[in-house]
Amino acid sequence: MANPRPAVLVALALCGCKRDDEPRPAPPPVVARDAGAVATAAAEPTWYRAIIRAPSGVEARFFLGVAPGQAILKVGAHEVHNAATFDRATLSIPFTVYQTAVDATAGSDGALTGAFSTRWRAWGASSLPLAATKVAAPTTSALATAGSDGAPIDLGEPRTIWRLAMSESGVAKVVVTQTAPGDFEGLMFLDTGNLIYLAGNGRGDALVLTGFDGTSGYRLELALDGARARARGAMTMGHRLDSRETLTATRAADFALASKPKGAKPHVKVGLPDLPQLAALAPGPLVVEISGSWCSTCRDAAPVLDQLYRASRPRGLQMVTLLYELSGDPAADAKQAEAFARA
Repeated sequence: MANPRPAVLVALALCGCKRDDEPRPAPPPVVARDAGAVATAAAEPTWYRAIIRAPSGVEARFFLGVAPGQAILKVGAHEVHNAATFDRATLSIPFTVYQTAVDATAGSDGALTGAFSTRWRAWGASSLPLAATKVAAPTTSALATAGSDGAPIDLGEPRTIWRLAMSESGVAKVVVTQTAPGDFEGLMFLDTGNLIYLAGNGRGDALVLTGFDGTSGYRLELALDGARARARGAMTMGHRLDSRETLTATRAADFALASKPKGAKPHVKVGLPDLPQLAALAPGPLVVEISGSWCSTCRDAAPVLDQLYRASRPRGLQMVTLLYELSGDPAADAKQAEAFARA
């Protein structure tokens, strides 16, 4: 195939491999579940306020729920469910598709200490310390991302839109929902198509929203002006929490991001692999998704695409996902494609 990224191996997975063609209700779009996650309707999770910390001191905070057989990463209304083991002494959360993990041990006070680790073949191994303390409930106020100095920030509206001019990533959009004065949830849109879920607090003039999705920590810091209309700040992200960009933010009416990232080539062609599975597809409408097993946004999108496929397949829709993997090892990448399809 014609590959716009020659250093990247393409692995193939076909969506909707189950045999039933009947449409089914979509799972909640804000919940992503690993294939090994166990439904535990009868068991309420134990909730922790978790913090991963970079060597620089930068923190990303989120809620960690632990129930029999599974763990929940919660940022605002967004949840990622994943298989886990916990014997009240040792917690293990292997994010198999992402090639990351959270491991921790419980102290005598019930607090957890451990690490968020990665073992990506392309980017090398890394580890950040993690600490988690029990909370009664995963309420945004309990995150305490902005400390306790100053009065709670009130943006005056339950929902505001912010245009971010970032030093490297260009223009981004953040939708901020104020659940109470001083308590906020955010959804950040990048022009690459990535979505980043955030939550946190505002005190004085400082608004700090953070998150974690199993692949990366996130921290958005804003210093607001008196009118609560402009801000300066920084965005930190990455599996090592070491990618930092400065930014300015302006409160705005809703807007659409440019459909094509700045500097993108206007006529990139991607050919489909010459494989029997593709040759066997009936003529008709075809959706091709460009994805990667390492991409948390792609995993969040998978349930929605699966529901679209099941609802539209009787009318002839076919759907293919191309996974761009980074190791250069065909056998290893084939296993990643299989794990992604199962999840």
